[in-house]
Amino acid sequence: MVACPTITATVNGAVCEGGTITLQSTPSGGALPYTSFAWSGPNGYNANVEDPADFQANMSANGSYTVTVTDQLGCTATASVTVVVNPIPTITAQNNGPMCAGATAIVSSSPSGGTPGYSFQWTGPDFFGAFVEDPSPFTATAASGGIYQVKVTDSKGCTSTATTTLVVNAKPNVMATNNGPLCVGANLDLKSNATGGSGNYSAFNWTGPNGFGSFLENPTPFPVNLVNQGTYHVTVTDNQGCTGTSSTILSVSNNNAPNITANSNSPLCGGNLLSLNSTPSVGTPPYNAFAWAGPNNYSSNQEDPTPFVVFTNGAGTYTVTVTDNKNCKGTASVVVVVTEPLMNPSSNSPICPGATLELYANGPGGATYNWVGPNNFSAQGSNPTLPNASPASSGTYTVTVNENGCIGTKTVSVTVEDTQPPSISCPPNTTVAA
Repeated sequence: MVACPTITATVNGAVCEGGTITLQSTPSGGALPYTSFAWSGPNGYNANVEDPADFQANMSANGSYTVTVTDQLGCTATASVTVVVNPIPTITAQNNGPMCAGATAIVSSSPSGGTPGYSFQWTGPDFFGAFVEDPSPFTATAASGGIYQVKVTDSKGCTSTATTTLVVNAKPNVMATNNGPLCVGANLDLKSNATGGSGNYSAFNWTGPNGFGSFLENPTPFPVNLVNQGTYHVTVTDNQGCTGTSSTILSVSNNNAPNITANSNSPLCGGNLLSLNSTPSVGTPPYNAFAWAGPNNYSSNQEDPTPFVVFTNGAGTYTVTVTDNKNCKGTASVVVVVTEPLMNPSSNSPICPGATLELYANGPGGATYNWVGPNNFSAQGSNPTLPNASPASSGTYTVTVNENGCIGTKTVSVTVEDTQPPSISCPPNTTVAA
């Protein structure tokens, strides 16, 4: 006589909501081969294989699952297994950003649900890692910015994850400088050069000896005395609220600085000679050096520079610095105004190839005009023309006007191209494919 079969039913591992349920059966004995397996369970579950396919774990899948095996002689055996679907925990992650580099960063989490008895695993930028619910605060750098992820595991092995994005803004940099060492009475010129950060700087704050303060990027120069020597600090703030600081040390000699005035023959007309002159006084003569600087990289080491021809691009501020016998310096500036004849050049552009280009100076009558342009073009007169213009004639044309020695230059842009759309002529009753 052949004994009836036996069977056991198992579920593979802990089951978490949203995971998968793996049912398995192990038959033995009876008359082989087994002719059928029949599974049943909650929600009308059924299967007819020894080890059913995995299926979704949800809370309605809780309950008892039964399997029946039938052998070749029709004998049967039955076994059951209880499936418990554990709820998954939830978790949120947060941070105290946005912040500036160098600030203290805090990331934290808030778990709930599941089966308490949580463990945690954090990962993040710049090799960040932690195994606590709320990691220790840390100093943020530019590399700290990015996505932080926390994984919570409850006492049943069920997990959930959350992320939080930490924004770390770069701090601006600033360089503070001064024009020292100075002598008593000389003007202190403080400068700051901000870089980095957001690139949009909303505030500057200077402090220094003798109660000095300023909210300008480059404070207004002022004459110094011995009480003004020392360290000057500047703090720059960008539009993200991040700050950078710098300092510069000023030395003041007890020698008196020389005074100097600067003058010119401005205003004058373009093409004429600009005369600059200076008058030093006090300090400790003799005056050993003069240094002029101005537009277009102008420079001179003469007290009264040699007059030179100037045009409108030579207009602007000219500065002279005098150095006396004690190496003390004094500085003065003069603003030069350079005028030119009124002129507003134009043309009949755009034109088609083969047409005549017409140029108009639109300047004063009685003046002389000289034109230059693309393709070696040159002409004289207020309104020159160029017959049979080609695309090579496109570009910038420059006209120079001379009105009784007053010289000015202007430009006009010209385009020569075929601006007419093509046309197609078709014989009657003919179709042309484009």
